[in-house]
Amino acid sequence: AAEAAAHSAAAGWAADADTLEELEKTKESLKDAQKKAKSFRAKGMAIQEAAKAAEAKLKQEEAAAAEAQRQLARLQEEHQAHVAHANRREAEQAEQVVAQQAALEELQKTVKEQRAAAQEAASAQSRK
Repeated sequence: AAEAAAHSAAAGWAADADTLEELEKTKESLKDAQKKAKSFRAKGMAIQEAAKAAEAKLKQEEAAAAEAQRQLARLQEEHQAHVAHANRREAEQAEQVVAQQAALEELQKTVKEQRAAAQEAASAQSRK
């Protein structure tokens, strides 16, 4: 009976040792799983930080693009104003040229008339 009890106790201890070994394996598996979970969390946080940084950079680039667009519009407006001013000056100069040509023609006509009058007066003087 004592021997049967000893065998029974030995079998119980062996079962307890197997259970203890399984528990140790499970404990190691849990530690590995926790390490992996921690690593995944860290990677996830790094990805989130990278996404935030990328979003901030995108906003900066959008702001820079909007500023460049405003500057381009301002430059285009300035260019149009310069072109309009140049066109006005050109039109004014053309009007001045036309007016000067008309004045020159009038002056030439007056000179021609004065010459004719002077020649006629000289002819009349020589006839006397």
